[in-house]
Amino acid sequence: MLSYLSERNIAGNKIKYIRFERKTLDYGTQNVFQFKNLQEIIVFLSKFENKNVLSTLGSNALMELQKIEERNNLFVRILPTISSIQNAEELGYLPKNIIAMQGPFSKEMNVAILKSYKID
Repeated sequence: MLSYLSERNIAGNKIKYIRFERKTLDYGTQNVFQFKNLQEIIVFLSKFENKNVLSTLGSNALMELQKIEERNNLFVRILPTISSIQNAEELGYLPKNIIAMQGPFSKEMNVAILKSYKID
């Protein structure tokens, strides 16, 4: 985890704080795609059918992600809170497609999830 001292000007007052950021994991470039927004992801994935897809975007993106679920088998990794799981179920996600876990996640854990759920 990286941390650094930062400063912000809020309502005319300088506020000092320590910012913590997770170290970015390098997964290489093979079969790695970058997108500017969720709509680009949905367009990209709509080109495929019957693929296992994993979303780690959280419960706030579940409604938009339903467009992916219509053509593919979508798994969602969300926080293990009652509200997140209830939201997923109310939107029609099956329990078998809900992975309720809290990070941070190591590269090894992410790879294990991809293999376990046969993510394409």
